[in-house]
Amino acid sequence: MTSEFISQPLSILLVEDSLEDAELLIDHLTQAGLRISFLRVDSEPTMCKALENSLWDLVLSDYSLPQLNGFKALEVLKASGIDIPFILVSGTIGEEVAVATLKAGAHDFLAKGNLTRLVPAIERELREASERRKRRETEASLREMQEKLIAIGEAASDAILMMDNHFRITFWNPMAERMFGLPASLALGQNLIQLILAPGSRDDLQQLFQSALHLDREAVFGKTLELTGRNKDGWEILLEVSLSTVLLGGRWNAVAILRDITRRKAMERERLEQLHFFETVLETIPNPVYYKDAEGHYLGCNRAFLDYIGIPKEEFIGKILENIEPPELVEPHREADQVVMRERCSRTYEACVIHSDGGVRTVIESKAPYFDFDGRVAGIVGTMLDITDRKRNEREKANLEIQLRQAQKLEAIGQLAAGIAHEINTPIQFIGDNTSFLKDTFQDLLSYVQSQSALFDTRNEITPALVDSLREKFHALDPNYLIDEVPKAIEQTRDGVARVARIVGAMKDFSHPGMESKVHVDLNHAIESTLIISHNEWKYIADVETDYDPSLPNVPCFPGELNQVILNLVVNAAHAIQEAKERGNPELKGRIQISTCLQGDKVTIRIKDNGTGIPESIQQRIFDPFFTTKPIGKGTGQGLAIAHSVIVDKHRGRISLESELGKGTTFIIDLPIGPQDLSLPESR
Repeated sequence: MTSEFISQPLSILLVEDSLEDAELLIDHLTQAGLRISFLRVDSEPTMCKALENSLWDLVLSDYSLPQLNGFKALEVLKASGIDIPFILVSGTIGEEVAVATLKAGAHDFLAKGNLTRLVPAIERELREASERRKRRETEASLREMQEKLIAIGEAASDAILMMDNHFRITFWNPMAERMFGLPASLALGQNLIQLILAPGSRDDLQQLFQSALHLDREAVFGKTLELTGRNKDGWEILLEVSLSTVLLGGRWNAVAILRDITRRKAMERERLEQLHFFETVLETIPNPVYYKDAEGHYLGCNRAFLDYIGIPKEEFIGKILENIEPPELVEPHREADQVVMRERCSRTYEACVIHSDGGVRTVIESKAPYFDFDGRVAGIVGTMLDITDRKRNEREKANLEIQLRQAQKLEAIGQLAAGIAHEINTPIQFIGDNTSFLKDTFQDLLSYVQSQSALFDTRNEITPALVDSLREKFHALDPNYLIDEVPKAIEQTRDGVARVARIVGAMKDFSHPGMESKVHVDLNHAIESTLIISHNEWKYIADVETDYDPSLPNVPCFPGELNQVILNLVVNAAHAIQEAKERGNPELKGRIQISTCLQGDKVTIRIKDNGTGIPESIQQRIFDPFFTTKPIGKGTGQGLAIAHSVIVDKHRGRISLESELGKGTTFIIDLPIGPQDLSLPESR
């Protein structure tokens, strides 16, 4: 025997109570060339245990056993679910019983006295058992595949359907039911083209199917069509269709996957409309706008940008910064790009660029990052604002403001000139008087000294008359008076000179020319100088009380402009007190209090008066240009406006007021200082 089924070792479960009969069967099989292993059992429990614990190729069973018969052994095998051949080998049953066992499921029957058919029977049954097993495996595989396909069809978010070569629907998944509103019971067997496609799309699907039937895989594989479908209510659906073919039962069928892209198409159209809208907006923006990728390559811009740089769009796209700007202008832009990309933040800075006319322009450039779907920086959007003309105008305006402040300073000096002249005139007058007195005294002393020389002239005879004459001249000098008055005159003259020098020095400090940058100033000394030159404005109206902080550091400021602010506020305080006197309080004792102090990172100046006060309704307007509460011709309304500009704009400080009607006003000035200013030595 060379059969593949009996050339392999066989495991046989032998249901037999007779050891001799068992040995007879084993010898017969061994002599036939079979390699076997076997186990003999003779009861239902031992047979059940054997079936549970081992794998068997076939069962050879006697019919009549004391504890088990052939029918029962067959039932035990069938109950185990194991599909292996069951062959009866017995010598005690008749033909009717043998037929009955075969009908019950036994695969063959042999008599113990004639075993010539045993090996062929085993070979046949093993072959049939193998074929049955293969069929079962194939059927199981097909069932599994069918279940998977059904599961896929039910879970799919696309409509999956199949049609034969006459376009009859043979498969219709649940999504197809939902998409077209037709249950499978109504769709199966219907013509797919007529059922779900709009007339204008039918020819396209037919051509695609015909290409697939002719095995033109190049025309079908991986290709999709966008067709118009319709549901049972006649509503049109935009479909994306992919098609493949399969050979079933010798006939070609088509598998179609249909995706509803109605919403996607609507969104795409909406996005295209939005894109068109944004492109239109971009083009209408008058400022140059551009965008570039993370590597710095320009991806697009608006017309204003192209006009500004003077480069055609086809030459601009894909370029980098270095291709557009000269090396000496690139660095600020590159640095800003790096900050925007690294810190994922916007950046605004001032820089220079080359204009289309070849000139260098100053621009304010603003940049911000844009991101991809994963949140990574994908590139930069930038816009430019040309401030070249504005910068030029600002420079001209700065010069105008400086001139205006200087003019007001000169105007103030002019208004104070009479008072300053009076302040200087008094010491000058007594300096002149004392000078005349000292001159006359010197002449008298010179005359007396000259007369004394007669005593030392050897040609002259010293007579009593000469001595009496000299004594008379000495007494005429009144030496006691001269000893008393000459030192006084000299001291008064020195005081007068000091007063004049003090006034002149104050004028020099007050008239300090404007500077391009701040200098460190002794604030207490600057205020004192301003009080000196304004003395005539307030000395008949109020007393000035000062409380200077002796630990005040030198303050970084523009001294000329700051002196002007102090003068304006002191003069305004004097005018407010005078107005209060004129309004019915002539006995008012005017008082102007000025103090300085250090508060953290700022120096505070307070100028307080007990004048009329400022109504609350106009306090918010007090620093507006040309606003004044004085009668026409008495004020221009520029003093406090300039004070606000000097303190806030030039010194980055703060000026505010506290006022109560009828009780007075306090102006508060805060000037910022840095940590380094606290350690600067005091100097004038």
